[in-house]
Amino acid sequence: MKKIVMMICTLLLVGSCFLAKAQDVNPLTVARAFALKTPDNYRCFLWCDMLISNQWQSMQMEFVMAKDFGITNLSVNGEAVEITEPIYGLPMGDGGLMRGVYLHANAMTKTGEYAGSGYIQKEIVSKNDLLTVVIRPADIKQKIPNVDASKYGSGLRLDIEGLGEYGYGWGVEGDSLYGYLPPVGGRYHYTVRLPDGTVIAEGWLEPFKPAEVEEDAYLGITYLGNVQGVEFQNQEGLDDWIGVNSLKFDCRVPIMDGYVEGKVIFTDVGSGSLDIILAGDYWVYVQSAVSEGDMPFLELADHSASYDGWVQTRVSTVSGNVGKVVITIIPKPTNTRNNPWLNLHRFYGPLQIDGGKG
Repeated sequence: MKKIVMMICTLLLVGSCFLAKAQDVNPLTVARAFALKTPDNYRCFLWCDMLISNQWQSMQMEFVMAKDFGITNLSVNGEAVEITEPIYGLPMGDGGLMRGVYLHANAMTKTGEYAGSGYIQKEIVSKNDLLTVVIRPADIKQKIPNVDASKYGSGLRLDIEGLGEYGYGWGVEGDSLYGYLPPVGGRYHYTVRLPDGTVIAEGWLEPFKPAEVEEDAYLGITYLGNVQGVEFQNQEGLDDWIGVNSLKFDCRVPIMDGYVEGKVIFTDVGSGSLDIILAGDYWVYVQSAVSEGDMPFLELADHSASYDGWVQTRVSTVSGNVGKVVITIIPKPTNTRNNPWLNLHRFYGPLQIDGGKG
């Protein structure tokens, strides 16, 4: 690093870092986002191979850059580089070349709040090249009205139409569900669903405006007795998995002297065998859904395991050609898990036990 060749590195503070359809980006929305969270400095990370003494050497740099592009707090491969005053460019070594360059910049406010980010990738960078990173503002947080998230936990799903290119996110805070919109402007339809696909809310979202709830009625489907149907997506003859998050034990399962709380699920395994995996400690029964008489119980092999107090229930049918079945899951008194995940695995031939999936 004794010979320092400077390369100017600038940041362009307009638009979004995803601009395949620039006409969709509303500059007023972008400017508003930056006005509310104004960038003051940029925390940057660079990964590359650098040509030093005729050899390519792996290089990682981390530095802070002010709005006038002065670089401070520089570290190279984890070691701090002493800088007595800001430098205006990146050290490039005596070869003056970098390859496989990835530069990521996080925009931060004066108070240390995240304001946005962007990145650039280039195969080759020479000394005096200009690297321009386009900074996209931080996503805009929008509360979804009329949704009590405390009833459903992490099982809620938010679908927003028309944002596939830019992406979006969602999360639960307290009793509320929030969507995170990219700052591209526009008005977008949203739908909130339960894990089984039941719609519980829908309406319209627009950055910086309160979400609107649709006045029209929406439809949801549930089955009598809270039974749940699941379906394998791959064609018959192929191994397949079904994942069910946040399983609720809301079925009254009849027993000899009354009822117990459990979950009843129906599915079609076809000619395959069935593997059932749950987080926690449960009784699991599988019955063949025959058209007449009592449903016969299928023989199950137990592959359950315990890991330092964490229990995983896992059973599989002993034979194949399982067909249409009814699965009953009842928590044991020793169970400590609420709303666990469930994985159903359709397989052919011997079962490979590898710790499960999920």
